[in-house]
Amino acid sequence: MTDFIQKQQARVYVQFLLADALILPVPRPFLLSATSSTPPQTEPTLPKDPHLGQSRLFLLSHKEALMKRNFCVPPGASPEVHKPMLSFYVSGSWLGSTQRKEGPGWGPLELKGDENKNQKVLLIFLGSSVRWFDFLHPGQVYRLVAPGPPTPILFEEGSSSCISQRPLELAGCTSCLSIRDEWTLELESSQNIPDLLGINKALPQSSLTDLLSGNFTDSLVSFSAEILSRTLCEPLPAPIWTKPGSTEARRRCVKLTVALETAHCEFPPHLDIYIEGPHLPPPLGLLPGARVYFNQLEKRVSRSHNVYCCFRSSTYMQVLSFPPETTISAPLPHIYLAGLLQGGRSPFRATASCHIVSVFSLQLFWVCAHCTSICHQGRCTQQGSTCPTQTSVSQASIRLLVEDGTAEAVVTCRNHHVAAALGLCPSEWTALLEFVRGPGKVALQFTGPGAQHESSAKIDEPLILFLRTLCTSLSVLRPIVLSFELERKPSKIIPLESPRLQRFQCGELPLLTRVNPRIQLSCLSIQETEHYSSLGAFASSC
Repeated sequence: MTDFIQKQQARVYVQFLLADALILPVPRPFLLSATSSTPPQTEPTLPKDPHLGQSRLFLLSHKEALMKRNFCVPPGASPEVHKPMLSFYVSGSWLGSTQRKEGPGWGPLELKGDENKNQKVLLIFLGSSVRWFDFLHPGQVYRLVAPGPPTPILFEEGSSSCISQRPLELAGCTSCLSIRDEWTLELESSQNIPDLLGINKALPQSSLTDLLSGNFTDSLVSFSAEILSRTLCEPLPAPIWTKPGSTEARRRCVKLTVALETAHCEFPPHLDIYIEGPHLPPPLGLLPGARVYFNQLEKRVSRSHNVYCCFRSSTYMQVLSFPPETTISAPLPHIYLAGLLQGGRSPFRATASCHIVSVFSLQLFWVCAHCTSICHQGRCTQQGSTCPTQTSVSQASIRLLVEDGTAEAVVTCRNHHVAAALGLCPSEWTALLEFVRGPGKVALQFTGPGAQHESSAKIDEPLILFLRTLCTSLSVLRPIVLSFELERKPSKIIPLESPRLQRFQCGELPLLTRVNPRIQLSCLSIQETEHYSSLGAFASSC
């Protein structure tokens, strides 16, 4: 293993199949030490005879998220020390009745005809029994094993007092059962159960139309997708009952950008999935390149009419395949910008050969690394700020108008991509940012041939003159090879704007023509064309 781990920060994933694992009973003292927050319960000592025990088969249909939940206070426990416990639910159907241990195997399975269809049960895993979370998956048959002398109706009664009748009715279950710490689970082959062949065990999938339509919101959807990226981002808007300034409101969240798996679709739609507390940290296996099945995500529609999803307590996910060992990124398709205006699915990321027509805006600023306020001379400007650090970081953005002869697009470049858009080498870009450190912020809005800077900012005129001259020079207004992604998500539920009539003046002749709406793009990279290399503003000095 030491040959594979090169850094201490490395995380190694090892995949074990439950079918190849041998489940061993866990000693009772270890269970009590692992669940110190759970009040000890008086239970009989486990017998040493391995030939005693009883079991029951069940078909798992749904599994909910592993998170902290509130439960009723057990009899005799102090309400003051009772806190939410780490737990999860599964729902399924009993298959037949209880089987007793007969030698090395189990007694005959007695199916009860159509009665098993109504024997839906809700199983509660809490305490140390949450160790089974990663082994349980919907559509599989498991054997619930209870060691010890056979007890009548052990799997029928359970701890139904720990959950009200209303959640059972919503889940369609007639009873619930709390899994004890010493119980074990075994994966069973469905071939040994003849009557199980007619039961549909396929993972439920939402249709693409229902998933990307705006007909219903706040609904639960299920789909399979490939994870494209995983980023840490700002939290979603806090609920109205969240206290301002609370730690819950400031907690960050994880955003997954996924590509939906659809048949006969050259460019699959992309979707954002947000994971917030109490579902943080995210479950293991959510890595770029992995294929994952998501069940019962909450579908939402943003104010900009983009469809996105969120993790909820009922959400279940299963990693279908892990990222390949050697990731070979496929080259982006080279397209014309007009192809993004046509009907049907267009690529989310692509490359286009285009020309920078003009610069709309340019922003360069330094912000506090702790509170993101503007920093003047490297100092945070927030009133009454007690930031633990005086570190500032640079940020930049530029908006460009590009065209390739077929359509126009507005491209937004951020941070180091701004240097590429301006044609500056690393040393020149670093020097420019150092000039901006003094005022803290430089913002220019270009209207026509001139530029106007913010009057509230005290900026040296030479810096403004340099940026204005640079942004209107041929060093910036040049042909480039642009790699981009759509700002308008493919999951947007409103159609594109139709072409509008616009009047142009050509000499003394007025012209009236239809103009397509400008496409909104985000820059991924900028490369110089082969016949236009070495023509940057200061290329010779780098």
